[in-house]
Amino acid sequence: MGCTSSLVHDGSNGTAQQATTSQKESKASPVPKSTNSESQALTTEDIYQAEDLRSKPIIDEKIALEQVNDDAELLQELNNMMYEQFDKSFSDIQVSYEKNDYFTLWKAAHSLKGATCNLGINRFAHICKVVQQYGQDMDALIKAGTSLTKEQTHKCAVFIQLMAIEWEEYRKYYEEFSQRLARFQAANG
Repeated sequence: MGCTSSLVHDGSNGTAQQATTSQKESKASPVPKSTNSESQALTTEDIYQAEDLRSKPIIDEKIALEQVNDDAELLQELNNMMYEQFDKSFSDIQVSYEKNDYFTLWKAAHSLKGATCNLGINRFAHICKVVQQYGQDMDALIKAGTSLTKEQTHKCAVFIQLMAIEWEEYRKYYEEFSQRLARFQAANG
């Protein structure tokens, strides 16, 4: 199932309270920083507004449940696997960005995009898609012998920063979502 631009939402604004149960903490290291002073005006907040991200739910609960035939335990297992994949893939993205290895960067972003999209984590998947595209474009430019602009690398860095922010938002939201699922399953046997 592919990501779609229309997202189903249960009516909440997508924000969740801090998780109270112990979930595996993200091992992601600090996100890359750009040194481009000319395009420093571009921030993660600019991207939230330009992409209208806050109007979209963090997770499309309908897709998430459809993918596991309403099996909350399986969804939790897949979510735990997603945490592990994120830690590795995000580390790959950060290291490859710092090394100007945009081929590895876009491959790692592509992997995260597919996995998150299949579980209805479409807001994060959208950001992965943008990072993937930046990585592909910059990889092609380098292979063609063209120098990258500071603006290109800065935009990529800002989207990578946004990935880290959105992942933490997803983790918080998922905790609340999984608690609601557990209550629903307990009430409905």
